[in-house]
Amino acid sequence: MLKFTWIVLMVISCHNLFGQEQQEFNQSEHHETPARHRFGVAIGQTYVPAGNLSEGGRSFLVVPTWALEYEYWFKERWAVGYHADVEIMNYVIKRGMDQELERESPVVMTIIGMYKIYKNLILYAGPGVELEKNENFFVYRVGLSYEIELPGHWDISPGLIYDNKQGIYDSWSLMLSVGKHF
Repeated sequence: MLKFTWIVLMVISCHNLFGQEQQEFNQSEHHETPARHRFGVAIGQTYVPAGNLSEGGRSFLVVPTWALEYEYWFKERWAVGYHADVEIMNYVIKRGMDQELERESPVVMTIIGMYKIYKNLILYAGPGVELEKNENFFVYRVGLSYEIELPGHWDISPGLIYDNKQGIYDSWSLMLSVGKHF
């Protein structure tokens, strides 16, 4: 009788152990891996303090801007990204006291490091280049955005960006991005 009780207890114990392993395995099957890639499209307005319309006029300018964004989140809070903006307008900037330089729909491409400083508030910075047919400039970008998560791994991100263009001139942009995480 003692042998029978011992065998029953062993079978029940082994069955419970196997059941726990199976349950943990099933939970890991349904665990979703975090989305590491994000693609986005942004629209905004870029304020150029030193800009004028080609015909003359104001001593500042607000330029419509479109952007494409790619980000790779290698940690929960850290990412590297590539942002490409195009300013949809021709304008003239003051260069020195008596020189002017025409800018024809410049394209700004930057490689940025990103860090989530608090929940979905993201700080980013990095170097890049402004390409334009008259003259290209080195760019240093600093920005701040807030990611509002939507269902299906979509997001909306309002942002503020500062670009220093080789110390010649600078710009501020207010952008609204729509993105998808993969």
